[in-house]
Amino acid sequence: MLDTLVCLDDPERIEIVTWNIRNFPRSDVTVERLAELISIQQADIYCIQEVMDYDAILELLSLIEGYEVVHSQRSRYMGMATLYQSAEFTILNTRELFLENLYPFASRPPLKTLIRRGDFQFELINLHMKCCDDGIARREEACEILYEYLTTEADSNIIVVGDWNDDFSTATGRRTMKAFLENPQQFRYVTEELAFHSENIWDSYPSWPSFLDHILIGKALFDEDESATSATLRLDKVISDYFTVFSDHRPVYWEFQP
Repeated sequence: MLDTLVCLDDPERIEIVTWNIRNFPRSDVTVERLAELISIQQADIYCIQEVMDYDAILELLSLIEGYEVVHSQRSRYMGMATLYQSAEFTILNTRELFLENLYPFASRPPLKTLIRRGDFQFELINLHMKCCDDGIARREEACEILYEYLTTEADSNIIVVGDWNDDFSTATGRRTMKAFLENPQQFRYVTEELAFHSENIWDSYPSWPSFLDHILIGKALFDEDESATSATLRLDKVISDYFTVFSDHRPVYWEFQP
């Protein structure tokens, strides 16, 4: 079933996958099947949201070669995990952001990792915004807080990935993410074309359908983005039990040459 998947790994480029794997692990076979999938794809970095069992993440690492992980310590519910190829990347620092103001972030502090490969260094933030109920107002406030923080890091190579729980091709998404959308000189969603595709074939949340899993970069990476590629990995088209084993979200990736 997975023999139609291709390897994503390119030694000259960096591949980052963001993936909300529902209530990870979704089923009794999720860990084993994910290990098989990662062993084929071999993307450099996987940013996973909705981690319910960190022991399952460690089990996953025992089944794949060459990956290590940093993960949430302070999330009260549904944490984040960032898997990376340890031979290529050095983790310089990891911290959880906005611990003094967790309510807008649904008590899930964004997980920031400072990473180096060779002489290239970048800041990777893995997040999962609030959904449902009062989610619109809380996402808007969270984006404003994140925006103010990132403007102080303006000269850094910034990459923010995750489940933003809104689609900026809709009115609510344009409201909640407006701080970034209204400053295109400093920030860019590299997933914008995917989100606005007229046929919704690249939507990361196909059951709605909508595009919720965005990748944002800062201006220091705009030049790299000119030759970069972003895509939604429509694994449900090649894995018949995808929604049962993995998620109601599809993974989204961005690959670029530093």
